[in-house]
Amino acid sequence: MTETVTTSSYDSLAHSKWDCKYHIVFIPKCRKKALFGQVRKFLGPIF
Repeated sequence: MTETVTTSSYDSLAHSKWDCKYHIVFIPKCRKKALFGQVRKFLGPIF
């Protein structure tokens, strides 16, 4: 079974289109030290 993606399923602005499927959470400064190492290991290959 193949899923067909049409351009109408993408969000868009003047010069870009996207289909975001991830929820990104920003960590406040006070909690950064506790989670930074774990998040860096997880997100390192992505960025």
